[in-house]
Amino acid sequence: MATKKMTTKRNPLHPLELLELVLYHKKTRCRIKSLATENNICRKVILNARNIFDRYGSWPFASPTIYSKVKRRLLKLEITGKVTGYITGIDEIKKETARLKQRGGV
Repeated sequence: MATKKMTTKRNPLHPLELLELVLYHKKTRCRIKSLATENNICRKVILNARNIFDRYGSWPFASPTIYSKVKRRLLKLEITGKVTGYITGIDEIKKETARLKQRGGV
C-alpha cells in the first residue's frame, strides 16, 4: 500500500483579509514597508483588492466602515500614482509608513 505524504496546508489569507491586516491591524499597521519587501506582497494585495472592488464593488470580509476607509485609501493610492500596476517603489512605502505613524494610523 502506497503511503500518501501528509502535508499540512494552511489556508492562505484572502488578499482582502491580508490588505485589511496590513492597513488596519494595530500590530501590522507599521509593517507595510516590511511586507512590501517580502515577495512584493503588498503590491499584489493592493492590486487584488482593487480588482475585487472593481468587479464586486464590495468588501466581503469587513465592516462597512473599514470598507469605506480602505476604499478611500486605495483610491488615494491610485490617485497619487502608487497603484499603477504596482506601488511605484519602496521609497513611497517608507513615506506612507512614516506618515501613518505621524498621524497615529489611518
